[in-house]
Amino acid sequence: MRNSLILLGFLVMMGCTKPEENFVKIPSEFYATLQEEILENGNRELYLELSSINSAYCQSDSLVYEITSGDNAVQIKIFDSYKANDCIQKVFELKSRIALPSFSDTLNISIELGDASHIKALLHETPKEYVLDIVEGQGLQLKYPWTFKVPQNLVWGYVYPIGSDPTNEIMLQNFIKDLEFDCYTNWLPKGYYSYFIIKENNQVFLTYNPGFAGTYRNFYYTHKWNDTEMENFFKNISTKYSNLVGYNVISGNGYRFSSH
Repeated sequence: MRNSLILLGFLVMMGCTKPEENFVKIPSEFYATLQEEILENGNRELYLELSSINSAYCQSDSLVYEITSGDNAVQIKIFDSYKANDCIQKVFELKSRIALPSFSDTLNISIELGDASHIKALLHETPKEYVLDIVEGQGLQLKYPWTFKVPQNLVWGYVYPIGSDPTNEIMLQNFIKDLEFDCYTNWLPKGYYSYFIIKENNQVFLTYNPGFAGTYRNFYYTHKWNDTEMENFFKNISTKYSNLVGYNVISGNGYRFSSH
């Protein structure tokens, strides 16, 4: 009888024991980045990405937040802790991408970074860019002073040779020449364009990882195609360079063309 009571007590204790969760307190400072996303139907959505200053987290780690929208205003509450995952390489930022509501000209943004900081910011939209101003509070740094809107008549992306055949490198150059023949070399203002960054001497750097190792070339051009002309151009170029080069192209009106 005594042994039965001891066993019963042990089972009750096990049933009432809360599993240990690996909750970790969020850092005190974050970067803020406005990101424009172009949908396949041509519509555009705006996001606020909050990311840690240091890269010391698992890729699957993310912030936990609540969002409340009003008339040209949004409140974002970042919880004080998040559930950390187990991984081999902790070399990523702790971040979340938060969809912002539609607004007219100006959006008031209130951000609570856990219990430590309350930040007020003002988002302005102009014909060519989005500008975020920190009005009050600490703990948030602007990664870029503003985010340029991607022009509607722009195509950009990357191209790479398939395989190790040296002639395929020549085909890569020919692919670029075909684009240059039908398009126009452009010099956009230096800055951040969500999908890419323009630096000195018109160098373009993608903000996303192509997902493969090897040689590839980034590019961007303006064009005067209509939708049908654009589709026909990339359909023809796909046939011409099949199994010679790979590519991934996005357009400012939402079209996407890829060799894979």
